[in-house]
Amino acid sequence: MKYLIYLFLVSISIGSFAQKAQENKKEEIESPITDPDKMEELDKHPEFPGGIDKMMVYIYENIGYPKAAIDKNIEGMVVISFVVEKDGSLSNISIFRDIGGGCGPEAARIVKSMPNWSPGILNGEKVRVSFNLPVRFKLNPPKAKKKKKRKRRN
Repeated sequence: MKYLIYLFLVSISIGSFAQKAQENKKEEIESPITDPDKMEELDKHPEFPGGIDKMMVYIYENIGYPKAAIDKNIEGMVVISFVVEKDGSLSNISIFRDIGGGCGPEAARIVKSMPNWSPGILNGEKVRVSFNLPVRFKLNPPKAKKKKKRKRRN
């Protein structure tokens, strides 16, 4: 009987030790910065290679308008949420806001195909930063206006 009680007490202490080790391991993994006040403190925000203009070019050169969305005349804004890791890779990519017709999965596909970003920096150290990227789907995008040639007066 003493042996069974001893075995029971040992198994409880091992279980609590394993649980505590798992809790400590969870604390080691930094959660991404999501607080807007903390984001303002960043020395450098995460950035697509070449900046926002290059990112827009990348998105709109690689995105496809889903046929289901075209057939149903679906337009609007999809928001993709992800984390820019310390090494610049993108993780936890998910559809935060969808408009249907396959637009959300298409926008997520584009984000998954992106090259590594430059990471966020806080107090001189690379940090994980949460990012929400809006992607607009518009069926008939406006055409660039042509500049009118001015007539020269002699």
